[in-house]
Amino acid sequence: MSSQSHLRAGSGAQSTTEAAVRESPARQRRGNQDAQARIRRLTGGTEHVLGETIEVTPDLLALLAGGDAQSVESGVDGTGETDMSTGTAFVHDPGEDKTGVNADDVTQGQLANCYFMAAMKAVARANPQAIHDLISENDDGTYDVTLYVKEHVWSLNASPKVYTVSPTFPTQGGRTLGAEAGDSVGDTREIWPMLLEKAFAIHCGSYKETEYGFGGAAMQLLTGQDTDNVGLLLGLGLRAEATILADLAGALTDKKAVTAATGEFDADTLKAAKAAYPGRLGQKHVYAVKEVDVEGKTISLDNPWGGDTDIDHMPVADFKKFFRQYDIVG
Repeated sequence: MSSQSHLRAGSGAQSTTEAAVRESPARQRRGNQDAQARIRRLTGGTEHVLGETIEVTPDLLALLAGGDAQSVESGVDGTGETDMSTGTAFVHDPGEDKTGVNADDVTQGQLANCYFMAAMKAVARANPQAIHDLISENDDGTYDVTLYVKEHVWSLNASPKVYTVSPTFPTQGGRTLGAEAGDSVGDTREIWPMLLEKAFAIHCGSYKETEYGFGGAAMQLLTGQDTDNVGLLLGLGLRAEATILADLAGALTDKKAVTAATGEFDADTLKAAKAAYPGRLGQKHVYAVKEVDVEGKTISLDNPWGGDTDIDHMPVADFKKFFRQYDIVG
């Protein structure tokens, strides 16, 4: 489940390697401690005095530690690590697109980044080839992953930026911290959602920094295309039900990716959500829209939680009641 906040602005369009992210949290902590000691020596004071004289930012710590900002804000911040080098980016299951990309490959892990998971699901459903084209394997077993990044918050267009990542992923409590693996053939697991999420973690500075955001911004990061955001104000908006159905059905027909986000529920709305969709409808949560029945006036939603948590054939009246916005890419 994830509340909504803005995605952070990206950095420049030059290639970034995984060397920018320390794979050892212990090494990261030692670097930070050394940097803090250098700062104290430079200022000739204590940490308390330091806090009153300068702001200690990740960039400052990184420079004093001899690295860059991303080396301080580690992209791997679980308590353990799993090696998926025997996996492969894409596994072709019977019935799937030839690319092997399927929305059902994506399952949210322990992080509150449902918006990014929903975006991957939505783009995978609308244009599997677009997901496939983001990832290429290198001869050394690493992967080049492309994301579309806006250099500044005021930039009009996003530029492709390549992140080189290894197939190792953080774990916590014996489980993958982030996205889970997809399909499998024998002992070979599909890891494209994990690779995209890891590249995103490097882009943000850490896995923790991927939490909370908008589905539209995440879809733009995956496609490089602008998104249309439509607000519903939790049932108080003036958008007619017929218009909502037409918007969503038209987008899916045109092979456009669509996400939808619930808002924060008051006590009565939360009670109604639990009664109507137990274990499936979360507040401040993002879903991928997978099907619209205009005549039946229903909307079906793909839940990043995975398992049996999708919402099928939700009446549009309920959609308008529980959801605060939807985003369409392209």
